[in-house]
Amino acid sequence: ALSSALAGQSCIRVSALRSSMLGRGEKGDPLRGPSVHYLCTTFLKELGDAGFSKRSTIRDIEPAFIRGKSATGRCPRDGLQGLAFVDTLDGADHVGRAQLMLSYTWSYAVGDIVDALVCYCQRHGLDM
Repeated sequence: ALSSALAGQSCIRVSALRSSMLGRGEKGDPLRGPSVHYLCTTFLKELGDAGFSKRSTIRDIEPAFIRGKSATGRCPRDGLQGLAFVDTLDGADHVGRAQLMLSYTWSYAVGDIVDALVCYCQRHGLDM
């Protein structure tokens, strides 16, 4: 029990250190997020290639698509197998430090989420 407690403390310190060293959207950054450009281009294309559509819900795509892409990678936060979907993404056009937080439910259609983000960016003159 003591070794488990110490291991937990060590992980917390390492995670805090890694987080403090990050801040520009690198893998492991707690504020890392996908770009709207990625979501409305590559993400939707990959979904279609996997047999999903813009009408598919988050619940529909999570087991096969989201978890499928992230299950085998190594997490940059704790070093264990399985990582956040956002840490599967590479390239400045696809991922970076999140500027806004979006709240959604598992029953929302993927296309509705992406369309809302595109609309928001256009209305506010933001790069996608």
